[in-house]
Amino acid sequence: MRSIKRSARRTVAEMRSEMIQNGGVFLDWSFKIKSEGITDNAENRNAFNTVSEKGFFVFESGCILPHPYYSKKGKDGPARFRGHQVAMKVFQKAPTPVVVEKNEDGWPITQEITHLCHWSACMNPDHLVWEARWKNWKRLYCFGCDCNM
Repeated sequence: MRSIKRSARRTVAEMRSEMIQNGGVFLDWSFKIKSEGITDNAENRNAFNTVSEKGFFVFESGCILPHPYYSKKGKDGPARFRGHQVAMKVFQKAPTPVVVEKNEDGWPITQEITHLCHWSACMNPDHLVWEARWKNWKRLYCFGCDCNM
């Protein structure tokens, strides 16, 4: 896969063309959105559609990566939102914020997005969950083991 050049001022058509040249695909998420009964926040759905219209890279593992503009920071600065954050807002409601940031053992319990696949750019809703920060950190060291402890 060739690297994709990031630029601050490009059209959607240019970004889509670039994704096609690099093997990207375009996915229709409407069935999943309807089956999940997602109707609550038009702003989140619009943000998700903005990411979707640029295309995705899909891997055998099931990981779905958005255009690089939505997956990391670049020379032109970060996108207004990242793909996995938008996917979580659309497909899974954010948990109620926790006032206490640490449990009785001193572990951080603030809820954050965990990538079950270990790929930080992945935005497959089936690979993302909300869980306590300590569990997410533990996942950094659990390759090949059961992460659900």
